[in-house]
This record gives sequence, C-alpha cells and structure tokens, in this order.
Amino acid sequence: MPLDATHNTEFPMQIVLARSGNIAHVKITGVIGWSTTSDDFRTQIEALSSEGVNKIMLYINSPGGIVSDAAEIVNILSLFKGEITGEGGAIVASAATYVAAHCKTFSMPANGMYMIHKPSAYVGGTAKALRSTIESLDRIEADYKRVYTEKTTNRELFNAKWDEDADWWMTAAEAKANGFISEVKPAVKIDRASACMIAVCGRPATEIIEPTDNEKNM
Repeated sequence: MPLDATHNTEFPMQIVLARSGNIAHVKITGVIGWSTTSDDFRTQIEALSSEGVNKIMLYINSPGGIVSDAAEIVNILSLFKGEITGEGGAIVASAATYVAAHCKTFSMPANGMYMIHKPSAYVGGTAKALRSTIESLDRIEADYKRVYTEKTTNRELFNAKWDEDADWWMTAAEAKANGFISEVKPAVKIDRASACMIAVCGRPATEIIEPTDNEKNM
C-alpha cells in the first residue's frame, strides 16, 4: 500500500551526514518526509565540494514516503559535484527507489527488498483542486517512469508491471537482474524496525521477515 505522512510518527525520516577524509557518508532512514525544512541538508551538501569531499556514499533504508520530498533530496544531492554511490538496507521502496536510481551505482544485501510502483496522491477539495492534483501527479508519474526506464534491462517486463498499477516487489537479485541495482552483497541481519517497515508498506505477509525474539524485546 502507498505510504503517506501519517506513518512519519512511527518511522520518522532521519538524515545523518558524516565525513571521513574526502568521503561523505549520508544515511537516509525511515519514511521520506521533512517535518521542518530541507535547508540544513542543502547547506551541508553545498559545503562538501568546497571542503575537498569528492565522493558521497549514500545509504538508504526506507519504505518510501512523500514524492515531493524525495525529489527535493535528489535536487539537493545533485548540487554535489563529485561521485554519488548508493547502498540499500533491508528495504528500498516507493519514493526511496527514485532517490536510489540517481546514484551512479547502487548495491543491496541479498535479503533486501526493492519495490517500485506508480506514485499516488490523496486529496480532497474543489474540482479545480482535484484537476490540479491530477495534472501534477501525471507529471510526477511520467518522471518516475522515465527514471526507471533508463535503468531497466527489460523494458517489456517493466512496462507490463508499470501498467498493472500494483506494487512490484523484487529481491535484491531480481532488482539486479532488471537493472535497478548494480550489485548484490551478502545478507544482513534484519532489525525489528526494518521488519516493521517492510510489513507496513504492504509486502506479502508470507514473505515478511519476522524480527527475532531478542529484537522484539528491544
């Protein structure tokens, strides 16, 4: 199911930036959606190149979120003049895949899950407001499709999945086979928070990675 801002209270987005020499590590976790503004993140990214940083290593563990905020993350990262490589955690889904797709390379653990679908919107109001939302959503959907089409190695399969208007869940191996990621790394331990995020965003129940007893007690 699509995620919206109502899930932010349970899995709030966090962006953490740390430097190690000429490499910056940026970590994005939780549901994408700023509760305040993106100004601090923009300032940090703008400063990196002038400080001698020439590479960003971006980590994403997110079930998606607000498409406009995902676009803002991409816009801010594009200010960086160096190389951006990416790595996924247990889940990279929905709007989070839009961010991942803008990395030069992107890896995931063997037990990670990758999911794409058409953007969606929830709106009420006048006919004019509804028409405006539909027009905006059409533009966003076209942009997402363009980004994914440039990545996929099987356009026929992608187009068929896209036209289904449903979630397309892929294992890391399937995501690599379809061109959306570039490398599959060894499996990692799935923590409780990640397992819950996977469940919340609608992964089939028979495939949910259950947290261990120790993680349930954390």
